[in-house]
Amino acid sequence: MYPFNGTPGTRLLASTFTTPSSWLFDDRDAQFIVLFDTGGAIPTGRGLNGYRVISATLTVTVYNNNEFYYDSTYDLMSSYRDLDDPEHTVDFDVGRPIEVYPVGYRDGFSLANWTETSPFNVVGDPFVDGTRIRTAYAAWYSAAGAVTDVSLPVRDRLEIPPLAVATANLSGGQLVPSDTRFTFQMNVCDPGVQRYFAEGLNFGRMNFSIVSMHGASWDPDIGPGDPSYPVYYTSENPLAQVFGMTPTFAITVRVGSAGDYNDDGQRNFFDVQLFLNDFSNGRPEADLNSDCRFDFFDVQRFLNEFSN
Repeated sequence: MYPFNGTPGTRLLASTFTTPSSWLFDDRDAQFIVLFDTGGAIPTGRGLNGYRVISATLTVTVYNNNEFYYDSTYDLMSSYRDLDDPEHTVDFDVGRPIEVYPVGYRDGFSLANWTETSPFNVVGDPFVDGTRIRTAYAAWYSAAGAVTDVSLPVRDRLEIPPLAVATANLSGGQLVPSDTRFTFQMNVCDPGVQRYFAEGLNFGRMNFSIVSMHGASWDPDIGPGDPSYPVYYTSENPLAQVFGMTPTFAITVRVGSAGDYNDDGQRNFFDVQLFLNDFSNGRPEADLNSDCRFDFFDVQRFLNEFSN
């Protein structure tokens, strides 16, 4: 999702970057959206209350070599503001992180009809004002389903943390070598996140927007500047297909009621025993209200679903 991408959905490589100090584009200018069909592995049509995600992990692999620095920490959006901005803050570590967000849609598109070859925009002109016109964008969901576009976090002064910051087997501040695999261990301890996953799993597809605020420069007289941002293998890349470097998605999810805790089709002592064992040992399966705590509310929910 980049305004001047002539081959959406079929590129062998994708990149993420920002265009600093430009009011013509979104802050998160180039976004890499990945789509995973889940319907073949996870039952669809169970409704928003029919799924509870226990864990979710996304991976991508970097193609370019030693062109950007590794940073595994979330950087405040205020650290990207101009130095003379009174709300500017200093980011003391080297590099900028790679992040992942849910995906939002506009201008008639939705999870049901947005595909990897959908256009960047159908309204507006990227050459005049390329902000807030992309058909799919990095977003955040509330528990009620309200969607916030987070493509302009610096200009909008938003501090909305991502689903995950990418990590790799590297040291902070190290130049990232080619073929480095980045892992996003997603935070599912949020009711809005759980709703987003439930909407996707109910339909049978999960979409994610990978973004970063690595700088990219362009001068009308000399063209593009030196690359300083991540470039990733896509699923269409034949080399990545052979060597296992395409994006991957792994998810653990409970489908249906937690009352049948051991999923054997019956509700009896063995469900109670297994739940209490997981609860007392702090296993994520027993965090039934997905707040990453183990307390009375988890027990209450289990008993309600077990008795009903």
